[in-house]
Amino acid sequence: TAAAMGSSSSPKDIERFMRERAAKKPQSIPMPDASRRAFNEMKPDLAALQRFEEKVQRTVEKAELQANSIQTDEVINVMGSTAGAGSGDFHTYRGFRMKEMIRIQDMEAERKADEAQRAWEQERAEREAALLAKSSKRAAKRERQKQKAKEAKRAKGSDDGAGAEQVDGSDNAQSSR
Repeated sequence: TAAAMGSSSSPKDIERFMRERAAKKPQSIPMPDASRRAFNEMKPDLAALQRFEEKVQRTVEKAELQANSIQTDEVINVMGSTAGAGSGDFHTYRGFRMKEMIRIQDMEAERKADEAQRAWEQERAEREAALLAKSSKRAAKRERQKQKAKEAKRAKGSDDGAGAEQVDGSDNAQSSR
């Protein structure tokens, strides 16, 4: 650097320093020749690519086969009733029996929950149907009352001719707004 060379360096000294500095820098990164050739060539390995594609295809076929196959539960209670069972087998039997009882309880609880859900949904549908019937009955009653009121208005209007024109005029005035 300029501070190491002194504050008054000649152009020749600076040029010499720059040449020495450039000579010290490595010109290339050290690497094995095989790696350098492989990197420079960069040719694709089509055979390896084909092998990879075949491997992927086999994996996909295997996954599809497993997805379509029948799923079975593994049987872990293989004791059965064997003659001459030792005293230690009772504890194993008791463990298997406990697991089976818990499994049956879980299935029964799930069945009851499904049944309760179905009953609730049915009750809800019945309540909704009853509510709909009641509201439609009320709507029909309101419609009948409106119809009756219109007929009464018309009947009143037919009795005196001037009133009918006035009623019709007021309806037209409201509809034109």
